[in-house]
Amino acid sequence: MKHTTVHTIKTFIQRRPLLFVMLAAGAVRLMAVIWSKGFIHNDDHFETVVISQDWLTSGLFGPDGLLHWLTQPASDITRFPLYTLFVYAIMKVESWLGIQSLDAMMYGVRLGHALISLLPVVFIFKTVKLVTRDDRWAVIGGLFAGLYFAAPFLGVRNLIEVVGGEIWLVALYGFYQYAHDKKARWLYFAGLLTGLAWMIRFQIAFAALPIPLVLWYEYRNLRPAIHYCVATGLMILLAWTCDWIFLGRFAGSSLVNFNPRALYDTIYNTIPGMYIVVLLGLFIPPMSLVLVWLAGRPSFVRKHRLLIFSTLSFVVFHWFLRNQQERFLFPILPASIL
Repeated sequence: MKHTTVHTIKTFIQRRPLLFVMLAAGAVRLMAVIWSKGFIHNDDHFETVVISQDWLTSGLFGPDGLLHWLTQPASDITRFPLYTLFVYAIMKVESWLGIQSLDAMMYGVRLGHALISLLPVVFIFKTVKLVTRDDRWAVIGGLFAGLYFAAPFLGVRNLIEVVGGEIWLVALYGFYQYAHDKKARWLYFAGLLTGLAWMIRFQIAFAALPIPLVLWYEYRNLRPAIHYCVATGLMILLAWTCDWIFLGRFAGSSLVNFNPRALYDTIYNTIPGMYIVVLLGLFIPPMSLVLVWLAGRPSFVRKHRLLIFSTLSFVVFHWFLRNQQERFLFPILPASIL
């Protein structure tokens, strides 16, 4: 009987490897949806949930016809509002269903985030399979992304850092597909997803900055870089136009982020090189040291330049910001898992 059960499970995994990975990842996230209440950082609640609930009760727009952020005028909003509007939309649907308590609404909000957090699981599985042509390695990659100790907890949090990183991982998949079949549509796919991730978390730009140069170097041709830049540029133009409509100023939320004071004001006293320590800690030393050594081998770097240099760029740029918080590393966590 035991042998038959093991054989049945093994057969199921062999026939439906991605479904098996998704079921495992979904089960732990469902537990997080139910029991992982509260928030991990202030922004998780006060810059997302509170704003969305206020829109639900007071309306989206202030007397000036522009989007309001509690008492903060539209001209001072530092976040592109897409993500908070996403949370608001979930709450709005729940209110239509008769759910009024914020505590009850948060089950739906966490479920929405849990579903988005399955994106890295799916696309790490697909990327590993594309590169290795082996379902076994793809299952290992998918399970790593799905069952990584912090993933279920982070996956239901209302943090732009987490959601932006999940979407950035999907953009990376587009680069691997382009390397596989050389079809330009994958560069447009990657560019559109890069723009979407940037709309959620502005600092994703730090990871995207070296991509055009790496594409040019990788293929000894400017066309791939141009395709990618056109798609990303269209998304940025769309975001800046939405800023003009909702915030009253073209590129308003981006201009606030470009303010040197916003970038370089010190809010937290941190140790030099904290982000390196955080990443090593997230992958648990000494194993993390082994993983860094494996990823740093010349043969690996040659095959995965886009992944390596975009990740390094993100970490290095963050190193020079004076406002350093551990959560600022969350966007690059799915790429680091890959």
